[in-house]
Amino acid sequence: MAPERLKQLVAQKGFVWIYDYSLGFIYLANATIMPLYNYLCYRGHHHAVRPFPYPVTFTAIQLFATCAFMTVANIALHFLRPHRHGSSWVLGRGLLVKLSMLFMPAAIFAGNMSMMNMGLMKTSVSVHVLLRGSEIVWIILMAWILQKERPRVLTVACIALLFVGTALVSLQLLLSNGLGSLGLGALLMNMLPTMIAPAYSVLLKWTIQRLKLEGYQMHPTETTALVIGLTATVMICPTPWLEPGAAVELLHIHLPLFIVLCFGCVLTCTFKFVMIAMLDRQHVITVGIVGQMKIIPQVIMDVLFFKNYPCTVLMVLGTGVNVVGALSYAVLEWLGLTYRGNEPVHKPASTADDLDPLLGDEGSLNGKVNTEGPDPARTSDLRWPVSQDREEMSSAQVPLPYHWEKYWAAISRIDLPKKSLRQRKQQMQFQGGVDDKVVFLGKKNYNKSTAKTKQDVDAARRAGKSVTTTMKAAGATQGRGLGPANAKKIEETDIGAVKRVSRAQAQAIIQGRNAKKLTQKEFAQRMNVQPTVIGEYETCKAKPDQRLLAKMEKVLGVKIQGL
Repeated sequence: MAPERLKQLVAQKGFVWIYDYSLGFIYLANATIMPLYNYLCYRGHHHAVRPFPYPVTFTAIQLFATCAFMTVANIALHFLRPHRHGSSWVLGRGLLVKLSMLFMPAAIFAGNMSMMNMGLMKTSVSVHVLLRGSEIVWIILMAWILQKERPRVLTVACIALLFVGTALVSLQLLLSNGLGSLGLGALLMNMLPTMIAPAYSVLLKWTIQRLKLEGYQMHPTETTALVIGLTATVMICPTPWLEPGAAVELLHIHLPLFIVLCFGCVLTCTFKFVMIAMLDRQHVITVGIVGQMKIIPQVIMDVLFFKNYPCTVLMVLGTGVNVVGALSYAVLEWLGLTYRGNEPVHKPASTADDLDPLLGDEGSLNGKVNTEGPDPARTSDLRWPVSQDREEMSSAQVPLPYHWEKYWAAISRIDLPKKSLRQRKQQMQFQGGVDDKVVFLGKKNYNKSTAKTKQDVDAARRAGKSVTTTMKAAGATQGRGLGPANAKKIEETDIGAVKRVSRAQAQAIIQGRNAKKLTQKEFAQRMNVQPTVIGEYETCKAKPDQRLLAKMEKVLGVKIQGL
């Protein structure tokens, strides 16, 4: 059964399926080695490597070297393969906008890395790994807060196991270091990164999608270089105050430590590239599931190589409960994906008020509001580990509250419309059509009636109403009249035909879409509109929207306006 299932997956997905799983295995291997490598550098457990007890400085140097390597690689790719798959590299347009949008995820990642490495210096690798195993708990809590997703009963049971295991390991850490400031500081330094890491993953994925929807094509190598460069810049600023002796120690660095530092640059580069590639192609929860699997190999390697596993009752019991909870959650989610499909576990939005927290990115910045609501299968991004291609991504995958969108619009210098969300919804109800509803100005309830007597006509004139008289001139038995006596000629008040998209504009859209090798459905997803709207633009039936045409020019790279 398993080989047949494997053949079906390979036949359906092909290279994409192999690529996604390869990213998962590489991410798991890097996540397993990273804390052990950092512990070796900070503690100097090997006799040939002298310890370097400055985690923030050491991490900043690694990130700067990794950023330099990735920048050189991006510059080379810019000249060697400038238009591969429509992606741009570091030298592409919109560099300042990308830097401003990626600054906040980079700052969060810098704080996460600093606290994680400082916490690793205060305890053993096993305790550090087991405390970080509760990271999936904060991911689910974030999904519950942001997307109102209610976890299932089995998921809550797995969370309870992880919470109990983490509590036992925390108690062991406090008992071993004492209940004073040392024990609480070590616990705080190891627990804070578990709360920050999910926010970083969600925010980075949302930022990448926002940049893509704004027309800034990005490649994982470009995103990796920018994020690592910004992170290193943020980390190096407080280093002289946090670690004043690091500069003197760097002047006397010896060859083995330099070799270890170079290996760390390669490890960091691979880890960040694979993580960003996974966030670009898969759901945030997928990265969390793969991260849960790293607990077992990390604990085993710590016991085999460093031999500093505290064999106490609390530690052994906490390790067992943590491992069972992590594996149960990973298996539960994998079975839910494989055998039950991508069914949403939250209630889909059904009213206009429910759509506010689920609005897409384009609805927030460009006034394009999807009044039908997002696809429920796509809004479960934090909940189901679905591996999907780039063309299946939607702007509603990582929705954030409206005040967060206002903040992002401010730092990226994108003007938000001054209309409220409800006004924009009402405005876009007739997108792609014509609002032919009759509106009467100055009258609350207009009731058309015909006055039969002279008294009714005089009363209407005294009230200031408009009176129109019709003459009967077809005989006593004919009800057909000659029309209003005060009517004007049709030619005098005729409204011109509605302006439609020109044939030249339609041809430019079709040619640009074919050059990008996009179907109407794929192009509509990038534009955050219905496929029928794209069809109307290409058949000259749509009323031209200059904002939408400008967005098409940005995505397709062709001139459309003014043709």
